[in-house]
Amino acid sequence: MQKYTFGRLLIRFRKERQLKVLEICEGLCNEMLYKSFEKEKNIPDTLLFERFLERMGVSPEKISWMVNEEEYAYHIWQEQVCEAIEDEKWEELEKFLHSEVYTKHYCNEKLEKQFYLYADAIRKGIQKDYAKAVELLEEAARLTMPEMFALLEKNVLLSTLELHILMLYLYYGMRGKVLEAEEGEKQFYLLERHIYHGKTDIHEKAKCYPKLICIGLHLFQNSWKEREQIQLCQKAIDMLRKNYSFHDITELLRLYLSLLEQRKSRKYGFYKKQYEVFCDLLQEEGFSIVFQPECLNRSKRKLYILNEYLLAKRLEKGMTQENLSDGICAPETYSRIETGTRTPKPRNMRALAEKLEIGWCYYRGELDTCDIKAFELRTKQRLADIEGRRYDSLDLLEDLETCLDMDSVVNYQYITLSRCVTRYRLGKLTPEDTCDILEKLLRLTQPMDMDTSRMVYYSQTELEIVGHWAAVLRGCGKYQEGIRLCETVIQQMQHSKVGFEQQWNGFSLVFRVLSGLYFAIGEYETSVNIAKYVKHIEIKRKEADGISEILDAIADNLEHMGEQYSEEYQKLYRYTYYTADFFGIEKIIAFGKKYYEEKFDSEIIWYECYSFLDSLL
Repeated sequence: MQKYTFGRLLIRFRKERQLKVLEICEGLCNEMLYKSFEKEKNIPDTLLFERFLERMGVSPEKISWMVNEEEYAYHIWQEQVCEAIEDEKWEELEKFLHSEVYTKHYCNEKLEKQFYLYADAIRKGIQKDYAKAVELLEEAARLTMPEMFALLEKNVLLSTLELHILMLYLYYGMRGKVLEAEEGEKQFYLLERHIYHGKTDIHEKAKCYPKLICIGLHLFQNSWKEREQIQLCQKAIDMLRKNYSFHDITELLRLYLSLLEQRKSRKYGFYKKQYEVFCDLLQEEGFSIVFQPECLNRSKRKLYILNEYLLAKRLEKGMTQENLSDGICAPETYSRIETGTRTPKPRNMRALAEKLEIGWCYYRGELDTCDIKAFELRTKQRLADIEGRRYDSLDLLEDLETCLDMDSVVNYQYITLSRCVTRYRLGKLTPEDTCDILEKLLRLTQPMDMDTSRMVYYSQTELEIVGHWAAVLRGCGKYQEGIRLCETVIQQMQHSKVGFEQQWNGFSLVFRVLSGLYFAIGEYETSVNIAKYVKHIEIKRKEADGISEILDAIADNLEHMGEQYSEEYQKLYRYTYYTADFFGIEKIIAFGKKYYEEKFDSEIIWYECYSFLDSLL
């Protein structure tokens, strides 16, 4: 069976995108070092590997990251810096910038320095010292982009952070009158073309493009024609819709509304209601609705701590350190690996993985492949699921299966899970047969001994198996069994240093289902608390593929708790409708209208009688 290690991932992505080595590594490392990564003679740290992926047009969110404890500490520090900027906690930012985590250089020193300079430039920009901010951003940019904006004219490959550095350079440069208007507009259009038409992954585009459009309108609105401004806003809104995300949504809609109002467009009233809902949602969760050009919409990495993972798998197999290390390395060497004080060599890592029957490579996605087409098909298939296009989902699964090595347990789990759940939803599988299939699938890689005292690492696919299995148990009326399943998995992962948010793509479903199970047994308050936790994380991550459903679930719980909550649950149903309509989730739009019309005898309705698509006519 083909094992897809990080070297093979790099080779496959580079060849499929028909890229040259220099295009990927320019400014990051020399060609010889990059080739040593592809040959697996050296191991790139996660910062460098992430840059390679982003430049090749692959979102890091598609990959699960195996990191040592020091790298994990650095990634948490970086998240804390970004959160301090987003929350406008400037004293905390100052504290983090003087933290010893940065000075110890756990990852690539050049990329650590670039991020530090970027964060320090923001500190200066907030103090309105724009000249110094621009100077720091230029220093940060030239670490990996020596020619800066001249690179964009050559259509080079850039990462999300590099693009954001250039956007801030433009913003602060114009604010501080460091850049002339003509030069600023030229830089804007170079960035706009690069992000919208370039090789950047759609998930990364959605993090950058709306912010760039907001920056452009703030800087150049007086010199641009109204029609051009509207077109730019519509392109950014469409990108968010396609990606089911809402980065910078309140500012984007605010600017768009001012343009629609000037035109006296009949779409104004409807967009205004959507704008108000997004403002309310963000503010209620404690997030700012003021435009923050400084806020980096960073990748949501799925992190695993390597030594923790090895320990969990070794104990699961009932092996001693001596048993596992025999024939691979000295027991004392393995002991240091397991305690996190040493990183294994690539050949030792592969040997340990084979002995522990671990179905992942050093860096892995939820699919055991390095075929970009497979990742793209998986994205389309998931979208079909979100939109309720079940038969399209089955067709896409057939196409996806032809791209995968189905001898891989990881691939077999994903395909079988997706097909099983879709067939169950179509009524082609009984609940009993579905539970049986899902249980057997999970036992391929997890013993499921329900021991909550030990740490267990679950992959995203394994977590989704757990979530769907518990959901089917709910449908069968086996509520306590479903609760026990979900809570066991949650308690096992609580022993890890890795938080739920670092693996949220999988845990989101588990928590949603758990909320529904408590609702089913009438424990509405517990159900609401779990659902509100999910809502907070989803809004924090600016992810919308499930936000309407979780809002609806909270409202449903409150309605069952009594009329004293009527004001709150009616408000949440309104949120449900408008978020669903913004992203075109037709099944929720239809339900929202029907529910309100049947439940309330009132001429004052909180929705328009047409969907977004109708409003464009």
